[in-house]
Amino acid sequence: MPTEEINIKVELDDKNVPEKIYWYATSSDMDNYKEARAMSLSFWDPNENNSLILSLWTKEMLVGDMNTHLFETLMTLADNYERATGFHKIAEKLRSHAKDLASEMAKLNRESP
Repeated sequence: MPTEEINIKVELDDKNVPEKIYWYATSSDMDNYKEARAMSLSFWDPNENNSLILSLWTKEMLVGDMNTHLFETLMTLADNYERATGFHKIAEKLRSHAKDLASEMAKLNRESP
């Protein structure tokens, strides 16, 4: 059976705060590790019947970029949920909620100094 890997490297400062995040996927066309400023990784644990979630971001992650990352993550979750369950109505509610949040985030960005 073929096996693929996703490798993640995190450089930490002296207080264990992420400074750099790098990732590499063996099934991609990547020649080397690629830098990222944020990541969210979740696993379903069938034995514990809960999610294991790892979210990291670097000091360089901008608020506007975090807003975009959140929006795109929510939209992708809605797509994945619909594909996995076939529950279109619930996926649409999640998409609608994500769009409402994006509007609120845009409003906050305009009001920020």
